[in-house]
Amino acid sequence: MKAYFDRNKASINGWLTVQTGNGDKLIDRVEARSGQAGHTNSSWTRAKSPIPFSTEVGQLYLYTRANNQGQEAGATGIGEAYPIDTQSDKMTIKESGGRRIRTEIMVHQENKRKGSAGCIVIVGDADWELFKKLMTQLRLNGVAKIPLEVL
Repeated sequence: MKAYFDRNKASINGWLTVQTGNGDKLIDRVEARSGQAGHTNSSWTRAKSPIPFSTEVGQLYLYTRANNQGQEAGATGIGEAYPIDTQSDKMTIKESGGRRIRTEIMVHQENKRKGSAGCIVIVGDADWELFKKLMTQLRLNGVAKIPLEVL
């Protein structure tokens, strides 16, 4: 099982896919975003830039247990959110040299404002519900986290 976020270097838009080891796509290219317009470079700017590419930070992991369970995204809040990390602490992304470059990166539903503060946000309501259902199924089957590749 592995998740992929294919993000465009020149835009905040991208596609999220989750597939099994044999290539079956459980979620296939749902519309997602990361970062805020005007901050698409890979040099991180606090609360503006998109999630870093995997080539910059190494192996990322997406956790199947949500924070803020039962909460919905509002005007600015994130609602339920699935943590992403490189350090097995469900919080921190570090570059290969060990310097912390980002904390509190998650996958969550896009709120009323387009984009994110570095998280991956799923745009469509039906896609968000599908993603939550899959994460719940994985968690109930004993899968705590899956690899995430940011392309």
